[in-house]
Amino acid sequence: MKLSVPNRDGGPTSCRALTLSEVRRLPRIPSGYETDRVFRVTREVDSEHIGWQLHEERLPHPFSKVYDHGDVDDWLESYQETSQPGSMRFIGAFDGSDLVGLATWTHSSWNTIIWLADIRVKRDLHRQGIGACLMQAVKDEARKLGTRGIRVETQVTNYPAIQFYRRHGFVPAGLDDHLYSNLDSANQEEALFLFWERT
Repeated sequence: MKLSVPNRDGGPTSCRALTLSEVRRLPRIPSGYETDRVFRVTREVDSEHIGWQLHEERLPHPFSKVYDHGDVDDWLESYQETSQPGSMRFIGAFDGSDLVGLATWTHSSWNTIIWLADIRVKRDLHRQGIGACLMQAVKDEARKLGTRGIRVETQVTNYPAIQFYRRHGFVPAGLDDHLYSNLDSANQEEALFLFWERT
């Protein structure tokens, strides 16, 4: 699998499959985000209703979060309960020979989907079409495997990621306010699941 698309500077960004050993040898791409907006969750539970709503909120000061510093074995370890490192697949985005982005995914055969575990782009190269190249490559894999779509998880505070997925046809598909801890709601770090349905 190899895909090439123009980036916002007009130059080509090429995306291709990588092995875990190749990823380990390539430069690290840290993962994190900065935002001046988040989604806030409100929950309504009474005798007649059970529901959650997400409301966009502008922050008085930008918020930033670092997930990891890009060491592949460190961030793969967080997925080992659901997927072994050997089952993970990788797609790298390249500007020439330079790695500028990386997507990590696995095929979940029991429910016929691709789980997009991680997508990251070098911080100084955001909004240049690199994420779009990676997303197109993952969608191509979903079609090739005959899956029904792609599932992804993020947090309600990761406004840039949510908007990115929505631009690429993902729709909200679930909310979990107890996924990470019993304090997810108090910490305003609820998990949001989104889904892209293959047509």
